[in-house]
Amino acid sequence: MRPRRNRQCFWPISGHGSPGLGVTIAAAMSALALPLAAAELPAPVVAPPAVTAPAAEGAASLPPAASASVSAPVGLPTDITPHPWSAFPTTSALPPTTNPHLVPAAEQPPAFAIHPSIATSNSWTDNALLTATNAKSDFITTLTPNLSVSGKSRRVNADLNYNVFYDRYATQSSLTGFRQSGIGTLNAELAEQLLYLDTRASISEQSLQPTGPTTAGARTSPTGTTQVITTTVAPRLQHQFGSVALGELSAAHDETVNQSPGTSSGLSGASGAKAAVSNLGNDSTNRGKLELRGGESFSQLLWDYSSNVSRDTMSSGALNQDTHQLDMEYRLTRPFALLAVVGDDHTHGLGIDSEKYGGPYYSGGGHWTPTPDADIRLGMGQRYAETNLYALASYKLGAETTFRFSRNISVGTDATNAVDNLNAIQRDSQGNFINPFSGLTTDPAAQPFARSNSAYRLENTTVSLQRQALRDTLGLNGTLSKQDILSSTSSLPTGATTVPLSSSTSVVTVGFSWSHLLTGALTSNVNASLSDVTEAALPSAKTQHYSAGIGLSYKINPTLTGEANYKFANTYEPTQSSATLPAAQTGNILENTLLVGLRNVF
Repeated sequence: MRPRRNRQCFWPISGHGSPGLGVTIAAAMSALALPLAAAELPAPVVAPPAVTAPAAEGAASLPPAASASVSAPVGLPTDITPHPWSAFPTTSALPPTTNPHLVPAAEQPPAFAIHPSIATSNSWTDNALLTATNAKSDFITTLTPNLSVSGKSRRVNADLNYNVFYDRYATQSSLTGFRQSGIGTLNAELAEQLLYLDTRASISEQSLQPTGPTTAGARTSPTGTTQVITTTVAPRLQHQFGSVALGELSAAHDETVNQSPGTSSGLSGASGAKAAVSNLGNDSTNRGKLELRGGESFSQLLWDYSSNVSRDTMSSGALNQDTHQLDMEYRLTRPFALLAVVGDDHTHGLGIDSEKYGGPYYSGGGHWTPTPDADIRLGMGQRYAETNLYALASYKLGAETTFRFSRNISVGTDATNAVDNLNAIQRDSQGNFINPFSGLTTDPAAQPFARSNSAYRLENTTVSLQRQALRDTLGLNGTLSKQDILSSTSSLPTGATTVPLSSSTSVVTVGFSWSHLLTGALTSNVNASLSDVTEAALPSAKTQHYSAGIGLSYKINPTLTGEANYKFANTYEPTQSSATLPAAQTGNILENTLLVGLRNVF
């Protein structure tokens, strides 16, 4: 690979792109600033900023130019993991926040590591059935085996974290059962700088109605749930056309499977919940993309053209989408660049008004990097029949604190959004799969809205404040999510109630977490969250949920850790809002839990 000038910019290509059935696909306008110095850089070049895995030599993913706020140090090898970028990127374009003063001395990680562990806990709840009246207390014993795998080599990066939970109830035996959660990723360079394979998978248990009653602690739930399994396989070919352009041809197959949870629940409403899961069915998506982006012959004017095809098949029908998009970034000065996107959507299926939500679209804006600690991009455009505002900003308030803001719009389904979330996650140094924007552990299938077979327009506005100090880690995150139903299918999975076409649901969520190192072995944890449905098609769906917890974790020895915590949750439902919920599960529903447990890593 030839040396490249510091003022030029390339963009790594993703097999999936940003949310919304691949509507907004990674485009070649870098999410980063373009330094104007013309000094030659030695190969290999800068690694993309969103990388947490060790870089691999000889990879073909090309880097963005160095912007101090969102790029890796110059001179690192390139990485074989795909990284989506566009003029108005999603939150995954920003790397996890780090405090350079807390980064330990670099050590060569083992090429392949397996870390099995097992945990056991005993907890007490004062409302096992999550009812507003006649609450029943119970004792729960939970056994949790875990397998963590990490494999790194020049051409293969593999990560896995998988848990099986067995909850045994002393009294409410109908709730006794298994839960699963896990995420796995594999990125491989099959032919050097030519052929790549990217695969990911996740499994977790999700509520059919996240705005309904929620358990205070992690356990099998008496309300309607579904086990969501999401997989994606994406081979891609890359070819360098001299210094003029880099081309990529990629394909992807995504599967989302909904299964009934592994409990023997005989509770009122359990049959309705299983029918809801059955009616949700499975989702299968095939995607293809042809992309061409400017090479090193282009410096100030950066461009990328992509042509995308998506075929999403679900139980309620098929959603087809074809998109052509051209992205450009023109740097006027060192700190400021102009952004522009033009494209054309063709969307049909599921009863969507293709003329209204398809056709030509455009957006424009600016990218400002006034200091190495600030990276701000703002834009406005017309797409999906509305005027849209885009934003992605990151500002470091010193070495310990980072503020971030994001606003983006997409069109998709539950399944396609789960795949987008799965493609965005990264693994941190502790082995947790995290959202790089917030730094918090994440579940790709989680969402604030009732699960459905509908297509919808989704707006997300997110604010994040993170602080990493020697003894304290603090996070404050807030999100306003708005869902506009575009298809004429039922929004409620049982089909018992049909939400009107173009109906809207808005949910405000706020979360706070604080971890404090009391001694070398003892850590305290405090957390609180709020979820409020401020807009809904059905008045009974305007629920509020509050939760809080406090706990202690003690490292007994290098492999054994003990914990104790208290958690509280309160959900208010005005009236019964779903056939999956018993009549008793309406009104003010409170739960208190106490837990003590041990975890041993082998």
